[in-house]
Amino acid sequence: MRLSGLLALALLLAGCSDPGGTPSPSETPNLEETVQAAVAEELSKRAPVPTPDFEATVAARVAAALPTETPVPPPDFEATVVARMVATTVSMPTPSPTPTFT
Repeated sequence: MRLSGLLALALLLAGCSDPGGTPSPSETPNLEETVQAAVAEELSKRAPVPTPDFEATVAARVAAALPTETPVPPPDFEATVVARMVATTVSMPTPSPTPTFT
């Protein structure tokens, strides 16, 4: 137990030690420039993302959502007239002989 405590203390002290001292102000990196350079480098690595055409997408979805109209054939007037004439013809029943009573 004592050995593991001493080992942990040794590692802690080694990790917290300052090997090079404090950097001088001329050695301090400019954080803003470093971040800007890193961002620019990452952006240059990425492939450009195409901008979608919103108007074309909306128009296509609206057209797909609307019901399609089926073309109606023009009416056949001659067939309509003939059909109405047949429907309105009166068929006369055949007269039956009148019974005679004697």
